[in-house]
Amino acid sequence: NYWGTVLTNCDNLSHVFGEKDKDILKFLTSIVLETSADTEVFTLRFTFKDNEYFKNKELTKKFVIEEGKDFPTSTEGTVIEWNEGKNVTVKIVEKVIN
Repeated sequence: NYWGTVLTNCDNLSHVFGEKDKDILKFLTSIVLETSADTEVFTLRFTFKDNEYFKNKELTKKFVIEEGKDFPTSTEGTVIEWNEGKNVTVKIVEKVIN
């Protein structure tokens, strides 16, 4: 759980992760930063062990920062292939009809 511990103990990032995220981070095995000749573009590559949450072995997030900006102006990421009933971004609500 090295990367999960690192990310959730980082003062700048810890507020981003909920309890369900922490469970998924246990399967994270590496994070690689890829840069290009164009210094305004970089990609984070996250590699995961087999897990119960999703089928992907690798998730990427590409960031583009326009010249003169201090923050990403656009991003592009991997579509996560969630396993049945394991999508932690969806909350299932059961409606009771009287």
